[in-house]
Amino acid sequence: MNKLNYLKASHRMAGHFKEISGEIISLAQHRNFAGVVQALVNYLKSLQSIGQEAKLPRYICYVGKIYNRGNGYVRYMIENLFVRALGSLERRSSSTGWQAIAKRMPKTFTEIYLKQINESTLHY
Repeated sequence: MNKLNYLKASHRMAGHFKEISGEIISLAQHRNFAGVVQALVNYLKSLQSIGQEAKLPRYICYVGKIYNRGNGYVRYMIENLFVRALGSLERRSSSTGWQAIAKRMPKTFTEIYLKQINESTLHY
């Protein structure tokens, strides 16, 4: 099975995140996968701020599928931008809201997220 490169991953995300598909395609055309991932993070934060937290687990799971099929670069960027941003979503969520999100989060994201939390506490 071929791994997804940043361009294929971006196009799949654009098909799934229709509300920001134009932004995703534009960033992908400029070879800015970091921008694509940041656009996803911003979109999830905006959904959260307007009270649509129920949609977050589904979108996070989809990014998890892209992560699992991605090549090394795609996985690296998702780990370091998307999964790290989950901390911000957690801080902005109620405890029950975050528990609902965390319960449905892909196992790989949970492992990476917990590892990142543990590493950051070691440095302080």
